[in-house]
Amino acid sequence: MGKRKNRNNVLEDQSRGRVRTLLAQWAVNSLADEDYAFDYEIRPADEIESAGTVSPSPFYAQLKASRRFDDQDDVWWDFETEYLFEDCLQASVPVVLFIYERQSDSLHWCIIQEHCWGVLDEERPGWRDQSTVRIRTERDPLTDFGGRNRLRNAVERTQRRISTREYIATARRVDDRSLARHNARLVR
Repeated sequence: MGKRKNRNNVLEDQSRGRVRTLLAQWAVNSLADEDYAFDYEIRPADEIESAGTVSPSPFYAQLKASRRFDDQDDVWWDFETEYLFEDCLQASVPVVLFIYERQSDSLHWCIIQEHCWGVLDEERPGWRDQSTVRIRTERDPLTDFGGRNRLRNAVERTQRRISTREYIATARRVDDRSLARHNARLVR
């Protein structure tokens, strides 16, 4: 008797196919063969002025799939809080969550860092003490050029925010070291 592909394998293949189809003009590098936190490294490509020119700035993507969601307005996924802290919030590039729904054959997305900073920090300040956290996003499927353009713009905004946060953190560390050296000289 031959081996059978289980339903989860089929769902995973369908979700990966949807990502490949919708982002066919972009550089989509699968990280599935690596034991790594993310499923893809993606580099958007210009689709208008310099068609086919790939951006030097990547983002990571985490792909999740479900057969269907009962909620007509939102899709969601539950994550270990440690994963959000250790992998997503520590990443130096944006991390996009793609959620594939088989019933509608649709791919939805949100940027995990922005969700943590803007939604969870604002609406649920104690979320960092939980063991799991639900990331919820509105149903706004990625379907065409307009959707890819919104995704690209959101990724660029998040990259600027990450860079600014890293710059401020570095400046604070330098100031703290300078203050420590100054205080050490005063003690001598």
